Amino acid sequence: MAIGQIDAACRVKSIPGLVTQDRSRYLPVECKNWKARVGFPEIASLSKKIEGRLPNTGLLVATGGVTGNWELFEDALGEIGNEFIHGRRILVLVRPDLDRLADGANLLEVLQHKMDQLHFQPHKGWSDPPRTSHP
Repeated sequence: MAIGQIDAACRVKSIPGLVTQDRSRYLPVECKNWKARVGFPEIASLSKKIEGRLPNTGLLVATGGVTGNWELFEDALGEIGNEFIHGRRILVLVRPDLDRLADGANLLEVLQHKMDQLHFQPHKGWSDPPRTSHP
């Protein structure tokens, strides 16, 4: 995969701390509709795609969650933590988030929650296994 290739771009309105009037309103989106959890290589690839962009934020849709441990800087969660320290934010939407969106939740509110989560509880809910009610 080429470094500049992304699955989609999400155009968003202003989100405090994420997207403001003076910054780009497009977030690169990577989609991994996998049963398995997404690992370090996919996080590192997305990080390269957002490096130098404003905002330095990417969105990963990972239905199976992500691997690793935030506190020990292991695997995918560790790389998300490392990127956060270096000013790049990777927000992860997992199956329960997609379910909430399908039930009518507001995408901007979900993204703001993910931003807050990245700042205060980054390891909570991003490595959840997918629920069995979905194929």
